[in-house]
Amino acid sequence: LTWALQKRKLVVVSALLAFIASISLLPFLGTEFIPTLEEGSIFIGVTMAPSISLQTATDTIMKMERRIKEFPAVNEVMSRIGRPEAGSHPHPVNYAEIYIELNPEFSLGSKQDLIKELDHELSSFPGIQLNFTQPIQNAFDELLTGIKAQLALKVFGEDLTVLRTKAQEIYNAIDIVPGLVDLSVEQSFGQPQIQIIADREACSRYGVNVNKILELVESALGGEVIDYIFLNVRRFGIHIRYQEQFRDDPDAIKGLLIETAEGILIPLEQLAEIKQVIGPIQVNREKNQRRLIIQGNVLGLDMGSVVADIKSIIE
Repeated sequence: LTWALQKRKLVVVSALLAFIASISLLPFLGTEFIPTLEEGSIFIGVTMAPSISLQTATDTIMKMERRIKEFPAVNEVMSRIGRPEAGSHPHPVNYAEIYIELNPEFSLGSKQDLIKELDHELSSFPGIQLNFTQPIQNAFDELLTGIKAQLALKVFGEDLTVLRTKAQEIYNAIDIVPGLVDLSVEQSFGQPQIQIIADREACSRYGVNVNKILELVESALGGEVIDYIFLNVRRFGIHIRYQEQFRDDPDAIKGLLIETAEGILIPLEQLAEIKQVIGPIQVNREKNQRRLIIQGNVLGLDMGSVVADIKSIIE
């Protein structure tokens, strides 16, 4: 201290030079929107094939849980599939979330290595997309952008085919960006569907209103509440629906009978075109436009550098 007081000019100049040197390094530092906080746990978002059944999805997630539990660093694993009863998170059946609690003695410094090992192990399951993050960070990302990932590119348009094509082109272009991991295109297409399109000319010949066809399809396939039963203060709906053997395949649906204006029962296939197609499992919208997402996370680099690389490739 005595020396510093004696050399006040030298100390001040040295401090100023150090300050200027630190300022000159700012352009070379990476940028982050919000620094990532270590939560001591891992959250995995699992997206499976859109056509997967609830039972198959459950079996797949249970197998993944057993694989994860084999890692010594893992203390507990919990998962959930689809959406809750309240519908606050409208996820389809092909989406699941896995929460991993790490052992207290696990070194958080090697967490990135554990994530790479988990990614390598779980990627062997066919037809899945993995998104590694943390529980609180995942909720915060979704709160900010509606996307459960650190980084998201939104493609807007009206034609779903064009959207899928452009999203895949962007995915192929930016897949080589250093630091970009868990890259995936939103799986919104691939759901087997049965389309029933009324033949208006045939309906006119037989004197059948198109609404009658729609009502038949609604009650036979989806079911309909026709009345209510009251038990004290409780109310129960009377729900009618065709038995499974009359609605479980296109041929059975073609044979559904509908009454004409003359009182004759004819099969539905004479009044409508019934075909099997592959369509979207859901259509997401934002700002009154259809939207498709390419999402990913950042690992090993700063967010600003990765975003700059992506912009330079796309532009």
